[in-house]
Amino acid sequence: NGIITINFNNTSSALMNVKITNVIGQTILEKPVRIGTVKLNFDFGEEPDGLYFIQVFTDDGVIMKKITLVK
Repeated sequence: NGIITINFNNTSSALMNVKITNVIGQTILEKPVRIGTVKLNFDFGEEPDGLYFIQVFTDDGVIMKKITLVK
C-alpha cells in the first residue's frame, strides 16, 4: 500500500528535522520533530518504486537510512 511508519524517540531538548528524499535528491517530505516519542506516517502512494533516503538531522549529526519502495 506504500505507507511507511517511522518511530523514534527524541530525548534531546533540541528540535530534530526528518527529511525523505528520492534517489536524485528531490525532497519528498521535510518535517520538524519535537521532544518525545514520535510516530510519523508517510504515504508513498503517488511516488514511483525506487530507492529513498530517510535523514534525521540532530545537533549531534545526521542519521541516514535507505529504503527500497516496491509496491
